[in-house]
Amino acid sequence: MKRFFYSDGENQFGPFTIEELKEKPIEPDTLIWYQGLEEWTPASEAALVKEELGFVKKPVVELSDEELEKQMLEMIKAPIPERKLEEGYKKMPHPWLVESILVTIFCCQPIAIVGIIYASQVESKYTTGDYDGAKKASDSAALFTKIGFFLTAGFLLFYFILSIGAAL
Repeated sequence: MKRFFYSDGENQFGPFTIEELKEKPIEPDTLIWYQGLEEWTPASEAALVKEELGFVKKPVVELSDEELEKQMLEMIKAPIPERKLEEGYKKMPHPWLVESILVTIFCCQPIAIVGIIYASQVESKYTTGDYDGAKKASDSAALFTKIGFFLTAGFLLFYFILSIGAAL
């Protein structure tokens, strides 16, 4: 059971259950804290208590249930507008992870494993904001994956030619 605390700016009070907290003189700007909050937060912004204490903003226009359902259905059917990319936004480079794994399983393991290592770095570098590092990791993953694939293809072609030559 969560325990809640509140402060009048000078003193802290609590712990209280949510039911006990409802009986206290809490205003929208009263500071609230409970386990999970990083810092004291106004009651009107604290997720777990704002609805319980009546600090949730109500819509300006009240709709009947039928009207609300009708509008919601219209919103669901409406096409979603295409999102314009922000200036400077760059799409994540292709990670090559699936391809590297397939080449490792079916082809040349030592070289494709290096491709997997680089491929696994693409997303983490991209999400931390290192686009250039993600692009380099993607290029390296592509290189090692392709080298592994073509070396195996070349070996199989050589083996096939050698087998036909031996059969003749």
